[in-house]
Amino acid sequence: MRANKTLQYFLIIFILILITGCTQANQKKMPVANQGKLDLSLWDLEKDGIVNLAGTWEFYWKQLVNPEGFSDNNSLKPEFIKVPDAWNKYTMDSKLIGDGFATYRLLITTNQRNESLGLEIPKISTAYRLWVNNELLATNGVVGKRADKSIPQFRPNLVFFNSGQGNLELIIQISNFHHLHGGILENFNLGTENQIKVIENWHFAFDFFVFGSLFVVGIYHLIFYFYRRKERSNLYFGTFSTMIGLRALFVGKMFIFQLFPNLNWETALKVEYLTFYLGTPVFILYLKSILSREISIKVIQMAIVSAIIFSALVLLNPVKVYGQYNVIYQIYIIIIIIYLLYTLVLACLRKKEGAIAIGLAVVFFVSTIINDILYESSLIYFSESVATISVSSWGFLIFVFSQSIILSRKFTRAFSRIEEMTVSLQQLNESLEKKVLVRTIALENSNKKLEKANQDLSKMEKSRTDLLTNISHDLRSPMTSILGYVNAILDGLVEDPVQLERYLKRIRERINGLNHLTQDLFDLTQLESRKTNLDVQVMSVEMLMQNVYEKYLLDVQMAGINFKLISANKGPNSPNCLSVEVDIDLIDRAFANIIYNAIKHTPKGGTITLENYLNNMDNNEIIIKFTDNGLGIATEDLPHVFNRFFTGSKSRTSSEGSGLGLSITKEIVEYHNGRVWVTSKPGDKTTFYLSLPLRKA
Repeated sequence: MRANKTLQYFLIIFILILITGCTQANQKKMPVANQGKLDLSLWDLEKDGIVNLAGTWEFYWKQLVNPEGFSDNNSLKPEFIKVPDAWNKYTMDSKLIGDGFATYRLLITTNQRNESLGLEIPKISTAYRLWVNNELLATNGVVGKRADKSIPQFRPNLVFFNSGQGNLELIIQISNFHHLHGGILENFNLGTENQIKVIENWHFAFDFFVFGSLFVVGIYHLIFYFYRRKERSNLYFGTFSTMIGLRALFVGKMFIFQLFPNLNWETALKVEYLTFYLGTPVFILYLKSILSREISIKVIQMAIVSAIIFSALVLLNPVKVYGQYNVIYQIYIIIIIIYLLYTLVLACLRKKEGAIAIGLAVVFFVSTIINDILYESSLIYFSESVATISVSSWGFLIFVFSQSIILSRKFTRAFSRIEEMTVSLQQLNESLEKKVLVRTIALENSNKKLEKANQDLSKMEKSRTDLLTNISHDLRSPMTSILGYVNAILDGLVEDPVQLERYLKRIRERINGLNHLTQDLFDLTQLESRKTNLDVQVMSVEMLMQNVYEKYLLDVQMAGINFKLISANKGPNSPNCLSVEVDIDLIDRAFANIIYNAIKHTPKGGTITLENYLNNMDNNEIIIKFTDNGLGIATEDLPHVFNRFFTGSKSRTSSEGSGLGLSITKEIVEYHNGRVWVTSKPGDKTTFYLSLPLRKA
């Protein structure tokens, strides 16, 4: 509510400032041209400021008089015409029309001596040549006595000249065969060179500011709509702002001609008219998105149809044709404005949120539009107290900024509500947390105990299941074999004592194998469930490698195989100088499984090599490498060598035939936070790798 009041006050103050700004700010009465003469002898340009050249000028209809013509021909009889104004309103021998040509002349007396002065030339319809003290200073388009000899151009201009002895003669030749209104349509401004440059720079800066502001605001809201399609107000407002921002380049000082000097005059006018026609339904659609109950859909449909019809007239006809119908659209706009004002009053009476702020912005906006309609229709120009100019750019700018504030407040209010709800929920949560804090702590402690017990039970159940699965898997074949031998003996099929002894030895071998298998299964299950406690000891890498080599050297040599230990280089960075933390018994069992596996699959005369090195990618682990030149492992078997009971024809997974040796090795190494993997080429060599983390200093 406070923000609404602030916006309303801002709009009221700004409207009052702008209205008072339209009146003459200088208390000193500005001289007015009379009968083709303007006396500025009591007007100091430096102190009193820029002066406009409004008043009655000499007027020579159907004559293009050069400066020499005035000095050589004293028989010229001038008529007098008001400037600024279109000559269509005047009657000489007959009623003047928009088409034609004429010469304007004004004699100015100043107190400026040999000073550099500047003249701001306004929009003149539609081609001209300008002389100051017999010097041609400016041209716009091509002045001609027929339409085919005349080329139109609307472009404000600046000229600078020396004041000489203070007497100035302005002569302007004008022709118009392309626009409805001919003549000087806006005020000339006379001042010092610096004053004219400053005001011109300000004009261009303002036009560019209006264009940039409206265009950026429009694009911003279009992007906003792209990400949130439900908010149609952003689409209409963004489109309207972009169109009006584009239009700002083609009105006022026509900044577009500074960017594109050779832009076609007709094209510039078409853009000006099209943005006016098409902007109307978009503007009404925007108000409809905010005041959905108050604005009728039939009005919107009528606005869209009207805009399409008049836009087609602009696109398909020259300016003299579609310009005649512009007054119809202007009358229609005034009717639409009255209707919109009625809907805004209705919204205010219904206490629609933001209706007053929107109403003030619209009132100011439509006031500037009405001013421009009257101005473009040549119905208002100048009085001694008020200088009326095109001010729709101000109206567009203030309207767009005010609506941006309203839309921003709308979204800010939504976000504020979300934040308030979030704060309320947080406070509620904090209150609840305080009430249940003690109980929560107790429940959490109980929950942790239950979770730990559940984890232990899960591990125990998994171990039990795995143990039963493994036993049923590998006990079936040995038990079947034992049963066969026993049945043969009991059935009297074995009578020979030697054969009987052989059967009994086989039974004993099977029973020993079962004992060994059962122990391996138990050990593997304990390792997998992490029930085995590690008896960790610190041992240097060098000592670990030496112990392994010395312990298994004799076994390897007795199998007729060479056993090599490749020691790392000595030095401070040598891995042998580092230490590891291991359970000596368990890690020895892992080494034994790999070495005996290598002995089993390496032919006599072969070689088993043991070496170690630091991991180049991670200096925090040591890699121990076992290489033999035995039978190798088939490529398709490599991913499975560490699986339980995997006994491929050329795999290296068997340990005493149980198929659990490498599975146990893998669990032991991983229990030490290490890794184990294998590479092999069938018929060439096999290499097992064990990585162990180094002990931190």
